[in-house]
Amino acid sequence: MLRRWDVDKDYVTSPSVESLHIDTKTKLNFTEKTPNYTAPNEVYRSLRNMGSDGSANMRFNLTWQLPVDLGFTYLLRLHFCQLDPEINSPGDLIFYIYIQDRCVEEWADVLRWSGEQKGVPVVKDYTVFVPLNQDKANLSLKMHPNPQSKTWDAQINAIELFKFNDSSANLAGPNPSPSPKISGGSNKKDGTSRGGGSSSLPTNLCRHFSIAEIRAATNSFDEQMGVGVGGFGKVYRGYIDDGSTCVAVKRLKRGSLQGINEFVNEIEMLSQLRHLNLVSLISYCYESNEMILVYDFMGRGTLRDHLYDSDNPSLPWEQRVEICIGTTQWLNKEDMYKRQAPHSG
Repeated sequence: MLRRWDVDKDYVTSPSVESLHIDTKTKLNFTEKTPNYTAPNEVYRSLRNMGSDGSANMRFNLTWQLPVDLGFTYLLRLHFCQLDPEINSPGDLIFYIYIQDRCVEEWADVLRWSGEQKGVPVVKDYTVFVPLNQDKANLSLKMHPNPQSKTWDAQINAIELFKFNDSSANLAGPNPSPSPKISGGSNKKDGTSRGGGSSSLPTNLCRHFSIAEIRAATNSFDEQMGVGVGGFGKVYRGYIDDGSTCVAVKRLKRGSLQGINEFVNEIEMLSQLRHLNLVSLISYCYESNEMILVYDFMGRGTLRDHLYDSDNPSLPWEQRVEICIGTTQWLNKEDMYKRQAPHSG
């Protein structure tokens, strides 16, 4: 795949940013996760940051507006490499990352991601769906210093944006307002689907499966793949990623009182849950009048299965209390972050 690397000045909308070129003699240490063909060396030797005035940095965001076509899924790839001589320990530089005004990283610490090794490139991928009836023609990326950081700044080396084709292998789409060209390539992959209703789906950050992929994952909703029934509908065991990942597939039963609005609300809420004690939403499907949610598969059963009479071992009270406290603290922290989340830079 041919990729062109351009300066990001046409897309940065922040009031004050700096572009630094750090020591070009420092050796870059590529790894299996980020081999030397991930990006040119020059990409990791230069970076964009907010500036040296930490107090001023806390008053705005480092923001990019990337033009996109509506009705498609995009892979946003962020490149990092810590070479700053002032940043030597985890916690020295921590920042938030927002995509479409949703916090996807509240503790972005490049040195921690790299195993506390400087000069190690790090790549972070995020999938974003841009609905057809969304008024915006841009995908926003924002970074903001975490107040708990030793240095109030945010840094990034490069941004890539890849467009996934839709279920008909189409890469064309409407973009209602003209925008400057964007650097990066297009990556053609099958499996992205669009819903077939009049209500809008959220711009969330989870995968989107076509109904064909869901049927393949569940062997066409084979009854032998069924693992339970709830108020939403029936739950099936499924396998995705060439059979390497086991998932739970919840299929809304026909005639259910839950409509598209409740379905959208559930996606918006569950897509933000990322905690050891909370099941994570992996994907959804809204196609051919089907409303389906895909979760991590709980191989040992649900929490309920270990609290009440069942064949599963009962959880000791100490562990039950730890689960309650840990989950409550996390939910309270998430609510605080949402209320304090900065908006436009």
